[in-house]
Amino acid sequence: MPFTLDIFEDPNLPYPLPIVDITEGARWWQLSLLKLYAQSYRLNLYYYLFKALIYALRFCAWLTQMLAWVLLRKDVKISSFNYRRGILKFTLHVMCHSKSEKIHRFWWQQYFYLSDINDFQSNYIEAWGQRGQRRIHIFVESDHLQVPIPDNADDAMTLKHLRMWYKWMLVKRSLSEILLPKALERVDRVHMRKYPLVLGDRVETLELGRSGRRLVNLLEDPEQVAGQFEVTRKILKNIDTEGVEFVRGWDKAAISVVVLTPFFMSLVFVGVWVGVFVHQGKDPQAVVQTAFTVASYIVTVGALIIALVAFLDSRQ
Repeated sequence: MPFTLDIFEDPNLPYPLPIVDITEGARWWQLSLLKLYAQSYRLNLYYYLFKALIYALRFCAWLTQMLAWVLLRKDVKISSFNYRRGILKFTLHVMCHSKSEKIHRFWWQQYFYLSDINDFQSNYIEAWGQRGQRRIHIFVESDHLQVPIPDNADDAMTLKHLRMWYKWMLVKRSLSEILLPKALERVDRVHMRKYPLVLGDRVETLELGRSGRRLVNLLEDPEQVAGQFEVTRKILKNIDTEGVEFVRGWDKAAISVVVLTPFFMSLVFVGVWVGVFVHQGKDPQAVVQTAFTVASYIVTVGALIIALVAFLDSRQ
């Protein structure tokens, strides 16, 4: 799969490109919410800062044209310059020639926030693919990705990458995953058929250690199997006919919080509404009646939104 932006194929860039796990050190739902915020142009500070930078560059280009015409009597044609591409290319070169992992992480995160999520995914996977030619198919319910595993990876590195791609798929699932949270229970090797891609029977459940009722202990702490290759050999054994499926169940604690949120929001609304308007000398009976009426709408709308997301999730 080639890069979707030609700036990544510049021969002056190092090979492989500096790349980091953008999900490391952050909750997947934080990245998902920040991405949703970044897509809200009217509210997004990133959008306005980026636009301001582009307008500043356009002004400098216009000023250069005017000075060239006044001083040299020459018409300099630079108005067709792609400013967005130019900014990305310049900052990409700065990032690639820096040895600081913090700068690498900052660039990839900003690129994630400011780009189309599908373009980012393609380029992110391709950048990781420069570090390993072997690619495996991973599945989270109806979602699928083909992702690279680094060359000469031991079990610790393989599990770190599986965890990274699993978290990335949760980021991409966005609101449906936030409103209807599920917990990872186990990781399976499964048969699959290509063209069209269809999952078959389970081959085996990977022995990743028990954590409560879930068999994912090593996925949460991969360093326990550093220097071992058993899990890696199993995953890479038949990559053309087998894939890796993340099997999940409802996260009871998280789903309880989501379900009860509209109720608690309605109680907070009632308290604030009554406190404000009674303090202003309004009729207490009318204020309380209005507060509970609006609160009932909050609970109803919250329940309908959760039901709608659950319905859409079941139809995927």
